[in-house]
Amino acid sequence: MRVINTRTLRSFWLAILLGSVTGTGITELVRWLVPDSQVKGFLVNYVSFGFSPIEINLILIKFTIGIYIQFSLITVITILLLLWLIYKIL
Repeated sequence: MRVINTRTLRSFWLAILLGSVTGTGITELVRWLVPDSQVKGFLVNYVSFGFSPIEINLILIKFTIGIYIQFSLITVITILLLLWLIYKIL
């Protein structure tokens, strides 16, 4: 039986979270600071996936679920860089 290393699993999710936040911040800085060009459009263009909110009514309780995620190329590169750095250090 293989045991999952919780340190490695925490490091993975930490890299995903920090990479997402940092990458989104860098994307917005590039969007704000860099003049319009094709390269800027390629780097800051968001790719979206998910599904629209669905309302579920069970008479006693009513709730809405849905998820929608957007990533840019800069965000993906930042996540991969942080994953590499964390696994290189640890």
